Parts: sequence; C-alpha cells; structure tokens
Amino acid sequence: MVENNEYTGFFAEFYDRLHESNDDINAYIQFGKKYGPRILELGSGTGRILIPLAKAGYFVTGLEFSQDMINIAAQKLNKESLTTIERCTMLNGDAANFLLDQVFDLIIAPCNFINHFPAFEQLELVLSCIKKHMTTSTVLVIDNSMPALKAWIETNGKEEVFEFDGPDQDKKIIDRFTASFDFIHQIETDHIILEEYRKDRLIRQAECRVELSYYFPRELQYLLTSNGFAIFHQQGSTTKDIPIDMKADEMVFCCRKLS
Repeated sequence: MVENNEYTGFFAEFYDRLHESNDDINAYIQFGKKYGPRILELGSGTGRILIPLAKAGYFVTGLEFSQDMINIAAQKLNKESLTTIERCTMLNGDAANFLLDQVFDLIIAPCNFINHFPAFEQLELVLSCIKKHMTTSTVLVIDNSMPALKAWIETNGKEEVFEFDGPDQDKKIIDRFTASFDFIHQIETDHIILEEYRKDRLIRQAECRVELSYYFPRELQYLLTSNGFAIFHQQGSTTKDIPIDMKADEMVFCCRKLS
C-alpha cells in the first residue's frame, strides 16, 4: 500500500516507536516554565510533546496537518486525567495558512518541523502566520537538526534497514529507509517501506516517498531576521545550552517578533 506521506496510516501508527529515543520533551517543559503558560505547537503529531506539556500544567494548542496523527493523539489523550484533557486543543490545519482567534506566550516548531517546507516562500508564509499569533513578548522556539553532510554523502541512495519489536510479542516491524540528497538544491528525498511480520509471515506493508528541505544556521538566521523576528538566544542542542558550531548536532533559535 502506498501512503500519501509518512504521517498517515501505518506510518502514523509507527511514529512514536520511531521517535521514542528523542530526549527533547523535558527541554520543551523547561521552555514552558520560562515562557508559558499558553503554548502553540506546530506539527503536534501524535501528541508526543503536546500531552507532556499539558500534564506539566500548560495550556497547549496543537496544529497538525495529518488527521491520522490527530486521531492517535486523541486516543492517547483520552487515557490522561480530565485536567490534562481540558488543557489540550488539537486542530487540523496547515501551518502555512492558519488563523486562530488568540495569541500565545510560547510557540514551538520542534523536531525539524520547518524541513517540510522546501521553498523559502513557503517557510515565509509559515513565519507570517506565526507572527499573527504573537505579541512582542511571545517567544518562538525553532528546533532543527544540523545538516550531517559527511554521513549523508556516505549513505546517499543506500538502503538502511532497521528492526523494531511489534505491538505484540510475535510481531516485528522492518523499516527500510533510503535517503537521497540533492546537495545543490538542499533537498532530501526519503523512500520508506514499512513491513509488519507475524513470526516470518508478512502481514502488512506500506510505502511512501517524502521530499524535505534542510537548512543551515546562517540561512535560518537570515530568514528569521528578514521576516521580522529578533533572535535573542541560540544554542546547538535542544537539551544543552552549547554553541552552534561544528560540534553541534542541532540549532535552536529563540525569537521574538519586532514591534
């Protein structure tokens, strides 16, 4: 079965397993302590960050393009306390074209969210929408991976195979991932095949092809400042306040909009 993207169907079900090693949740709770309590998360997905933020006491609105991801988040949220449920709002929408009737204290774009907008013009539309939901004291946090050029050159066009335990003891999931890079136009094309096995029998398969952009620090700094934002802090890790340099794996920008 061919899926529209990596956030529908089988891929949506697999998302939390793929990201269970991420250690950014506590970092966003700390951002909430500094800048909350009213938070907007762009690309809220399965609620991986949204629900822990609500459990920590913040009022969180999640904007997500995939209804399948929202449905999974809702199932997870329904297992939480009524207080946590009441702090969450999940909306189906496009980050390049949304208008909500409120402003927020903190807006977050975590986990490479902006890479889903390959053209600068698309990303500028996202930034324009974000500004409409900010006051001059609102903080925008953008978290993005540093381009891993050396590793990408070595793995360009090569299939990598990963194995995960399935939801039941007698099941396993095979993730066949091939990333190809256009280094001139800074485009990554991912071909992904998910296979679910019961013992050695294939019982389900899904396939998708995804096109993403990637950005370098100077590009993001320019995009932010040229679109009406002031960067007041930047660091090379979501979890640690270290410089953005050759040793950094990430680039995190904390911004406010200019008056």
